[in-house]
Amino acid sequence: MTLTREVSLQTLAVLDQAETDNDRLMGSNQPEQVATAYGFLLRLLTSSSSRLQVGMA
Repeated sequence: MTLTREVSLQTLAVLDQAETDNDRLMGSNQPEQVATAYGFLLRLLTSSSSRLQVGMA
């Protein structure tokens, strides 16, 4: 259970930082930058989900 908690906390920290960085891009009124930010977030969420699944196994 400790490993799952550690992986979860690390994942939350990574996602929180990514959200902070992407907030600026989302408000930029630059469609290409917004699309890039969404693509990055989707890849990050996929990676984080996989890490959480491994940590819980």
